[in-house]
Parts: sequence; C-alpha cells; structure tokens
Amino acid sequence: MNTRVSIRFAKALLDLAIEQKKKSAVFADITLILKAIEDSKELSNLLKSPVIKADKKQSITSEIFGSKISEMTAKFIEIVISKGRESLLADICKSYISLHKSSENITSALVTSAVKLDEQAKKKIAALLKVDVAKLEIEEKIDPSVVGGFVVKVGDKQIDTTVKSKLLNIKHEFSANLYESKL
Repeated sequence: MNTRVSIRFAKALLDLAIEQKKKSAVFADITLILKAIEDSKELSNLLKSPVIKADKKQSITSEIFGSKISEMTAKFIEIVISKGRESLLADICKSYISLHKSSENITSALVTSAVKLDEQAKKKIAALLKVDVAKLEIEEKIDPSVVGGFVVKVGDKQIDTTVKSKLLNIKHEFSANLYESKL
C-alpha cells in the first residue's frame, strides 16, 4: 500500500541518491531492507510496534543492517524512525523501488503461464507491450490451470491470451439462448 507519506519519503531519498550519484547503491540497500522486512516477521512486528521506543528500534536496525548498507541509507532509516514513520518502512521501500524503476524506464510485468517462459516468449511479450526487452522485468508465475497461452499484468492493465479464458468465453456464448425473445 503506497501512501502519500511513503511516496514522499521515497521521492526524497531518490532525489538525494541522484544528487549524490549513489542511485544504484541505494537501490541495492533498499531492496535488501525490503527483503529483510518481508522475510522476518519479527523485524516487521518490531517496526510496527508502538510499545518499543524509537531509540531501541534504531539500535536494532543499525545492528541488523550495519555495514551491509551505505551510510546514506542508514541515515535515511534513522530519519524515518525519528519521524515516527518506521511502520511505513516496507511501503517506503516499495515506493522507492517503483520510483527507481520508473526513472530507469523499466517496465515490470507479472506473467502467468502453464510453463516456464523461454527467451522467444519473453521477446513476444515485450513486443506485445511495445517495450525494449532490456527494459522489461518479468516476474513469472506458473499455473498449470492456464492450459496454454499467458496472462500479462502491467500495473492495472491485463492481457489474457489463455486457452482457459477463451474456453470460458465460448461456454458463455453457448449458454446464452440466442433464440429467446428479450422483451
């Protein structure tokens, strides 16, 4: 859930990273932090807990990430915690990743298919989306119920070329009685 607050924090960090020419380093740090929060229920609960004091949260996050992240990113986490927004840290990270990809003209797509995609299929999807293959980041999801074809989701848009959906459309057409009067 990208709130306005998380987007503002992410935008501020991105602007600073661009200004300091540390965009790729900060992106790697933010990716690491998000993965840690998503993988650790304890860390997620710590950041969301209103009972644990800010200085304790700061020392724990400093201990966890310490030398694994750049000084700029560490200072950013300190600011987020000092402003009482640590419960939004995962959302801030997601917003940052989204803004970073947007600034690099990288398109993210979720592709659901019955089998793993080969390079030729990825090129066809890139052509369908009218983007350069190098600027397309594909997250694959294997679903055998798709039967054949694929579903591509980019943002709020979806392209469904699956056999399953075509069969459902044919079923709906047959189930509609074309000869019944609709008065």
